[in-house]
Amino acid sequence: MTLSLQADPSQRRDAPVAIEQAVERVEAVTGEQAEVDMDYSCSGPGLTRHQVMNWLGFWLSPRDVDLADPPQGTPFDSEYVVSCADWPEAAELGALRVSDSGYYGYALWVFARGGAGRARGRGTAGPLRSPAGPSAPQGPLPTPSPPIVAGAPE
Repeated sequence: MTLSLQADPSQRRDAPVAIEQAVERVEAVTGEQAEVDMDYSCSGPGLTRHQVMNWLGFWLSPRDVDLADPPQGTPFDSEYVVSCADWPEAAELGALRVSDSGYYGYALWVFARGGAGRARGRGTAGPLRSPAGPSAPQGPLPTPSPPIVAGAPE
């Protein structure tokens, strides 16, 4: 904390704005505050993993941001995951990339309904609920414009 107090406040600081805005868009659709996991097993270019990991908790506050490392036995416990922008396990786990969420080689992903994530101990929350609550019809949520999930039908 001391270093922050003595730092140059006029210095430009990078922020994961694209990821933060993607989380806000998801929350606008679901009507709920998101909990987000950071995939520690993803190694972005250079030191970006450390930058993204250190800043997500701050920039996404007051949301709960947890560190997950499935290959090392720490599973995902959220339906939202910040992982590599080209996450190789995404399709296998049923995760879809949220549009326009790229930041330093990372992106926000959401586990699709029926995704394999938690069933394999790697995490996926239940189905997305509409803002009307759990008693509302559980069909697909309306797709906002532009689509939240990359490749989602318009």
